[in-house]
Amino acid sequence: MRLRNISLIFILFAGHPTAALAQASSSASSKDSASGVSAQSINLPKDIPVLAKLRTDLDTAGAEPNDSVEAELVEDLRSDHEVWLPKGTVLGGRVVGAQVFSSEDLKSVVSIVFDRVILRDGEQRAGNFRIQAIAPAEGSRIDAEVNPNIHVREIKAVVGPLDHKSVGAYNMRGVELQYVVTRKGDASLVTSTSGNVRLRKGMQIVFITTGQVVHNQGS
Repeated sequence: MRLRNISLIFILFAGHPTAALAQASSSASSKDSASGVSAQSINLPKDIPVLAKLRTDLDTAGAEPNDSVEAELVEDLRSDHEVWLPKGTVLGGRVVGAQVFSSEDLKSVVSIVFDRVILRDGEQRAGNFRIQAIAPAEGSRIDAEVNPNIHVREIKAVVGPLDHKSVGAYNMRGVELQYVVTRKGDASLVTSTSGNVRLRKGMQIVFITTGQVVHNQGS
């Protein structure tokens, strides 16, 4: 698999999402140093899920490395009755690699690192989050295949809510979630075998904390 401006070494684990080691390109690194993200990090507990909604559109047909991606928490991020991040906090991410769907390569991939926490007062901190689950906006309607043998689509299925136990891609035909480990933190990989990856504003996301302390200083 070839991603623009990112090289991936995949390590497959049985019964576990695909993990990998990756190194972002020098152009992405130079962008990091000028991003204005505070070097101060939030040391969050590991493996804490939190619900969010996407605030930006993203399509691999036009995606470029360092394109901004944002999601807003729709609940407090809590652990042991302690609020670590309040509802309304924005998680900032950036595209670190993209591959378009084509007749030569029947797979589209976008790799996103969520490494910024934007507090409600506008202050930014460094942190790392991975996408655990993703789905269209709750209440939206999608085509449901009534008879797969003749590909009849007559029912509009209503998308339900994700929860903390949700894992993977829901109601998104041909889409899968994976992740890669980079020196800038975990990157979420969204892969589609049915066309270009298209993420729309308002989509549901379940993030999970990685427990990594990330310092975005372009080093």
